[in-house]
Amino acid sequence: MTLRDEISEIEQLFKKHQDGFQFQVITDLLNSEKVQMRWGKKTLKDRFREDKNIITLNLYLQGLSTRKIGAFCGLSHGGVSARLRKAISMLKARYPGMDVWKIQEGEEDMNVILDVEGRFAASHTLVGHPGPCGTLHGHTWKVSLKISGKPDPLTRILVDFHDIKKMMKDILPDHRHLNDIKGLKVPTAENISAWLYEQFMLEITEHSREIGKDLELVSVTVWESPEASATYTGD
Repeated sequence: MTLRDEISEIEQLFKKHQDGFQFQVITDLLNSEKVQMRWGKKTLKDRFREDKNIITLNLYLQGLSTRKIGAFCGLSHGGVSARLRKAISMLKARYPGMDVWKIQEGEEDMNVILDVEGRFAASHTLVGHPGPCGTLHGHTWKVSLKISGKPDPLTRILVDFHDIKKMMKDILPDHRHLNDIKGLKVPTAENISAWLYEQFMLEITEHSREIGKDLELVSVTVWESPEASATYTGD
């Protein structure tokens, strides 16, 4: 089966699921007389992997959002972005003089800071505190997580908010007694912000590797009330 035949089969598959789908941008590139894709001798697994990346890029170039592509292909936002990056890297390496996508001047150097907030309910006791906080009591805590980095040159997204919110939900000690948490013997707002910073730092580092981006955890701020908060920056 030729590459064109394989693309035709994929085209028919997408036509069943996307009204008005026109498979042309990358198809024309692959089959043009000027530029021919030289696949060489590869395993079927490697060939299929490259085809998936090319198809994902094709969908994006035709105006489909990464969320819609992810829903159709059964991928997370990170998975879609990874395919787009791989497809572009592959085309760029094979055709270094070809502009497959365009970046507005200055965008490639843009740095942004994302601020994602979450809440959790938890009790604590400030042992030895002379005031009422020395007895058992609770708060509805608010947490602000700040992450910085450069957005993806294609998607213009630094990181999916949904992924960070899920991360916060998994880490925030909701409905816990904070004094019982290992490493948090004195659960003041100051210590909680530092403890959460360490927890999020591990997850942000791992997530950076998964999505292939250089993310930096800027700070974690903890509010025990609307008027009182503590911020830890890792220093």
